[in-house]
Amino acid sequence: MEQVLGTSVIPFNEMHWRFGLASAFGLLLGLDHEVRGISAGVRTHMLVALSSAMTMLIALELSRRCPPGDRATRTLPGPFRVWPRPSGSCAPE
Repeated sequence: MEQVLGTSVIPFNEMHWRFGLASAFGLLLGLDHEVRGISAGVRTHMLVALSSAMTMLIALELSRRCPPGDRATRTLPGPFRVWPRPSGSCAPE
């Protein structure tokens, strides 16, 4: 799988477990809402759980690959952020 996706700091099996757990918890919460008749159901909760798991995996991947003081890992204040071009030490070449 590494030939297709490249190398990763987080093992591929761990990613599968995290996505699987996020899907399972989203499914349980969605089923609970379906039974109670609340508008957001199974699909909504599973998509939200998967997207939050993916966001966290991307953040973990960036934080483990980049050094702490690197430009790619700094948080910019304010609601409107202008991201610089990826030319720092963390950018792929």
